[in-house]
Amino acid sequence: MSSDHGVDHGPHNARLNHEEGAKADGTWFAGAWAAAIVDVNQWIQVDLRATMLVSGVMIQGRDVYDEWVTKFTVQYNTYGVDWKYIQTLNNPEDVVFDGNTDRDTVVTRLFPSIVRATVIRIQPMDWHAHISMRFDLIGCEVDQRK
Repeated sequence: MSSDHGVDHGPHNARLNHEEGAKADGTWFAGAWAAAIVDVNQWIQVDLRATMLVSGVMIQGRDVYDEWVTKFTVQYNTYGVDWKYIQTLNNPEDVVFDGNTDRDTVVTRLFPSIVRATVIRIQPMDWHAHISMRFDLIGCEVDQRK
């Protein structure tokens, strides 16, 4: 289940290069998504709202704090059914991607093959200090006219 420290650390803070700060009303927001529970059952997902061809992910750690994900898996589905893990090509097994080694460097991880998905889920498997991340996906919308 996805969880976070609270509203200030929620998924809306997970955008690549997002920085910690204050809103106009004076409320504070974190520089990343940060899980409330620190275990391998946490995840963050994106509803793409359309069928997309996704070829990879770019991740970062948390702005300001030394917290980042060092290993992760990626799942995907189309319209909420049949969750599948990104797998290796020749000997199908779930890919465990290497993540960050610091909080600021953007790490790009390409999938072994492009996937067609409407939802992408990232599940941290290992981390430094705390499960915190910022990310973006690499992909494009499927041309529905063909």
